[in-house]
Amino acid sequence: MIRNANEMKVVAEKHDHYKVGYKNAVESVMRAIERASKQGYRKTCFNPPAYWYTTEIGIRTYMCFDDEVKKEFEKHGYRFEPTGYIGGVLQRTENICW
Repeated sequence: MIRNANEMKVVAEKHDHYKVGYKNAVESVMRAIERASKQGYRKTCFNPPAYWYTTEIGIRTYMCFDDEVKKEFEKHGYRFEPTGYIGGVLQRTENICW
């Protein structure tokens, strides 16, 4: 039986590993914004870090918070735009703008 995705998301968000990884990702993006602002910029590359943790039995797990962090910053008035071309090469990244 396949469970509803929203139900599984609620289960995942209750774990401490999820909370720590999410908090680290938000703080990392905020530090990048503060650094860029101090240098006079109004945008920077949106690149929240992934989070690795090891369970009690030694299994390494990877968590990526790009979508969750993006929604959180959009709630606070930040917007996102594609990076575009750099040196003639289309970049698959996004800039966060304020």
